[in-house]
Amino acid sequence: MKEKIYISKVTKDVKNAIKDCLLNILYKKSDLIDFLRECGSTSNDMNGIEESLTKSNIIDIYYNNLEKRVDNGMMQFHALIRNIIDWSDFDSYWFQQGALAPEQAKNKIENLKKILGKKTEKEEERLKIKEREKDAEKKRDKNRTMEELCIEFYEMCKNEDGSQRRGYQLETFLKKLFGLSNINVFKPFKLQGEQIDGSIKFDGENYTFEARWQEVAMACNALYTFAYKIETNMLYPRGLFFSINGFSKDAVQRVTHGKSPQLLLFDAVDFISVLQERITLIKLLEEKIRYAQTRSRIYINANEILK
Repeated sequence: MKEKIYISKVTKDVKNAIKDCLLNILYKKSDLIDFLRECGSTSNDMNGIEESLTKSNIIDIYYNNLEKRVDNGMMQFHALIRNIIDWSDFDSYWFQQGALAPEQAKNKIENLKKILGKKTEKEEERLKIKEREKDAEKKRDKNRTMEELCIEFYEMCKNEDGSQRRGYQLETFLKKLFGLSNINVFKPFKLQGEQIDGSIKFDGENYTFEARWQEVAMACNALYTFAYKIETNMLYPRGLFFSINGFSKDAVQRVTHGKSPQLLLFDAVDFISVLQERITLIKLLEEKIRYAQTRSRIYINANEILK
């Protein structure tokens, strides 16, 4: 398994350690030039390099050329580092003849690893700090959005406008609430001439949904119609029905009697519990699905689930 090496900047001590390694693992100048070329070097990177120079000068010119690149030669330096660290040819001719010392070469490579190890640890810690900062910012953004949704919901509750307008507001609110949990809400559409408020995809299953801001009796009438749509819909056989004022026991019994539960019902208690962060929307959906599938209960709100 290869060692994990990551640095965002090649400092002077790293360059010196790389140079020491190159001078101790490569004897011929032509081999050094070939090694540099094999590390993704371009003709510009190799500009001014020739065998008449000393190996030390070749490396210095190569470093100067890399510094002229926009990325300061990060790709080439990483390739150099990887090829040096993976070097295992200590039985070659020049090592056998004594022109190069195997132990000294190994020590230089170990020194490079040690320097890189310290820098990698620092880099990883820096990245962890950045990730923590990013997560904290996301959390702050989510909290702000949740607070805004909370205000929006309570404003809707106080609003005396007609139920139809509040119904549209509820659809918009739902889209934002689901979006906050990374659940996509798809636009309203017509299916066989019937209007559907929208649909979501959750846990690999598609659900159509309708939202109502009506008194219980009217909401229950809409529920019967929606339940029929679900029963006769081959494409979207599952549904979510949102009614702020809840449902009567009789209505729930009528849509479930003698049938497999394909509906999940939500009321104001569910919204308030999610907005107050007593339960996440994902967890609420999972629990509602579990109760529906294991106990045939399609109407259980967050308060009961949290008991």
